Amino acid sequence: MLSTDLSASLGASDLAPLLPWIGRYSAWLEDRARLNRFRFAWLIIWKKKWTSDAEKKGKQTELNANPPTPGSFLLLDPDETVEMPAPNLNSTDAEKDGLALKKMISAGSGIPPHYLAEPESSTRTTAEAAGTPTFRGLEQSQTSFLRALTKLAAIAVRIRKQSSRRVNPDSNISITGPDITERDNAALALSVARIYPHLADLFDRGGIDEAELLRLTYRMAGELYQETASTPTMLKRPLKPIEQPPPPKEEPAPEPGEEPDNG
Repeated sequence: MLSTDLSASLGASDLAPLLPWIGRYSAWLEDRARLNRFRFAWLIIWKKKWTSDAEKKGKQTELNANPPTPGSFLLLDPDETVEMPAPNLNSTDAEKDGLALKKMISAGSGIPPHYLAEPESSTRTTAEAAGTPTFRGLEQSQTSFLRALTKLAAIAVRIRKQSSRRVNPDSNISITGPDITERDNAALALSVARIYPHLADLFDRGGIDEAELLRLTYRMAGELYQETASTPTMLKRPLKPIEQPPPPKEEPAPEPGEEPDNG
């Protein structure tokens, strides 16, 4: 990605400041893996008051030739002690160190920690709240990248103009990119479906004009409406007259002397 830093003649990556911290995290993780590998390597320490070096070396040669097998009996003298020390790795402190390195990488990249497989104490609510600034930063990076591509294409058109007269150097170049996130599309579609019938009815009655109708509709859809000279003219729908209910039918009056039929 191109950078606006004047000290970078060919552009600098946004991840350049993170490379030292990524290297430190990689080295830390490799050291922890190496220590955990040798944690299961056991060593027997046989303590005794040896009478001479020859006796000590002889016992060591005997143990190397016939090491104790699991489940076997080991008979010791009162002055002998056998120990198998385990390395103390301080895993709790190491976990905090790894989390601190991940936070430095997260802060430099502008993404929340749960994107780096580190949920920590985050819940779904905090993750949703962290998504808004993250997506905004990604959209800004996408906009800057598309703007750089547009400038690069314009330079290519001007260079091509030098060898071909059919190229128009003033042609409009537009580059668009996909949405960063699609999680709000359903909510935006629901808001447009609910508000558009009311806006259309208000437009039909002359309450708002075409530009205001389009602006409000685009706003409910989460898009930015830009009014141009080629703004489409919205056709007004003819208002349907209110249908009056038919009058009730009058029954003929009974003739004199005739009794009414009551069923």
